[in-house]
Amino acid sequence: MIIERETRFAHTVLHETKDKMVEVFKTVLPRLGKTAKIIKFDCAAEYNTPQLVKLLKEDGAIEFWHSNEHGQAANGMVGKFGDTLGRGLRAALLQSGMPFAFWGAAVILVMDIYNSCPHTSLHGDSPQFSRTGKHPDMSFFRPFGCGMVERDNVVYWKEPKGRSRMISDATNPLKESQRESLLGWAGCASI
Repeated sequence: MIIERETRFAHTVLHETKDKMVEVFKTVLPRLGKTAKIIKFDCAAEYNTPQLVKLLKEDGAIEFWHSNEHGQAANGMVGKFGDTLGRGLRAALLQSGMPFAFWGAAVILVMDIYNSCPHTSLHGDSPQFSRTGKHPDMSFFRPFGCGMVERDNVVYWKEPKGRSRMISDATNPLKESQRESLLGWAGCASI
């Protein structure tokens, strides 16, 4: 989790192992709105590698702040976001009934919701608006793992009360009336 202090915009990159932190930062650093001058993280070994420190210094980082070992609460904003992300992840997976194997898709959804919702620390603006100056489009949000049906190249999602609503035109025609579950915005996975 990487959060821009000024805009509260959160970045999350899914990766398989902790030794991929240099690649994670290579992915995220170009996305940041400004050059990070101060980097704050816990004392985990994956953040203290010479390769990562070199990469961050080359990108313009001047200071590195570390929280106490086993004291991630001292990380402030990122620690709070970790709690928010964890709660949202558990809620999405429990509400949907989807298996834990889909936790990555749920994390991305929760991060998108976080970046789209207003924050009191931003005087009622969302991190997305603070970062880009454009209000986020909330119309595409759907419950994680909600039931979907495709008919005649149009995808419909199932509301909890059983009514259907059209989401969008399907770009890849599926078999008529194929049942699916919504996992994200780029596509669906069959169940």
